[in-house]
Amino acid sequence: MIIRQDWLDNLGLQAPTNIEEFEKVIKAFTEDDPDGNGKQDTYGFAYSGNDLYNTGWVADPVTIFSAYSGTHYPGSWQEDENGELSYGSIHEGNKKALEKMAEWHANKWIFQEAAATGAWDAMGQFTEGRAGIFIGRPWAIDSVRDVTTVDPNAVIRAYPTLRQDNGDPTYQAAEVNDGWLMFNKDFNNMEAFFVYLDWLYDAAFGTGDFQYGYLQDYDIVNDEVVFSSELFDPPVTDPFMPGKSTVMKNSPTLNTTDAYVSVSSGKEPEDGSEIRAAAAFQTAPDTAEGYVIAGQHQEEQLSNVFNSAPTATMQKNWEQLQTMEKQVYTNIIYGKESIDAFDKFVEDWKAQGGDDITKEVNEWYKSVKQ
Repeated sequence: MIIRQDWLDNLGLQAPTNIEEFEKVIKAFTEDDPDGNGKQDTYGFAYSGNDLYNTGWVADPVTIFSAYSGTHYPGSWQEDENGELSYGSIHEGNKKALEKMAEWHANKWIFQEAAATGAWDAMGQFTEGRAGIFIGRPWAIDSVRDVTTVDPNAVIRAYPTLRQDNGDPTYQAAEVNDGWLMFNKDFNNMEAFFVYLDWLYDAAFGTGDFQYGYLQDYDIVNDEVVFSSELFDPPVTDPFMPGKSTVMKNSPTLNTTDAYVSVSSGKEPEDGSEIRAAAAFQTAPDTAEGYVIAGQHQEEQLSNVFNSAPTATMQKNWEQLQTMEKQVYTNIIYGKESIDAFDKFVEDWKAQGGDDITKEVNEWYKSVKQ
């Protein structure tokens, strides 16, 4: 969770650790003037419902659902108690989550236009000083730092996500991949590509020509390696991001969060990731702390167990089922349908191809487990 620490401090609150405490905080962030401007122009929680209530990265509400459904959060196939895969969105626990979110929405404690807002724009509600909490990734702290232009007193801090009532963690989706590389069938220079790939990995391992990073990733100032662009000589206010300009979608890295955890425990930086992490503790300690928290809770990210081509029935019915799912979830949260609509959704989902899809998914699962 990424939270306005100054709002917590102004209201004498602690960061929430479970749903009950979360509700108390978002209510106060909405009704108790946390920024002290004398206006009721803030609210508690920003999230996106535009991605079936599971963005997989920022402005993600899925941990709220997971607080009631455990590993069976929306949009994910996970093992049930019988060792078979089940689709999280139809899990009974998510009905309770929808009922709670409908209550929050009616009270205006959460983002009122979430269903029509993508993840990045929903996160922008925090940057604009309107929302006090969103759930994201550690790098998102740097992305919302402009909130200080709206409120110079703003303080950002990262915290672990909520726990279930039984003390178990809540879960989020973990990325299985981050894009693909495709080569023309007539491409005959694969060896050259791997030479290039070796260069990219220099920055990850802290070796070779790109020991500290790529061009403009860093500067040497007074014989010190500097990673914060405003400390370059001369300073750079709008830095170029070479890691986004490689053949890959993102340049190769080692496990970033592990590097931050290692450095935070006192390990002397060795590879490129650790060197950069050590610098971050000096230039952006709030972001660095976010990476430490993420590293300590990596097991709370779950990959979708079903990771294959669409099944035969999926190819015919999945788009329709996804549309129905989003509509029902949104209508319940927005108060347009009662919570009983969830039971009708589950019934319709199963009848309109969901049962066949579940059967096909489990046939695939058995085949890959053998």
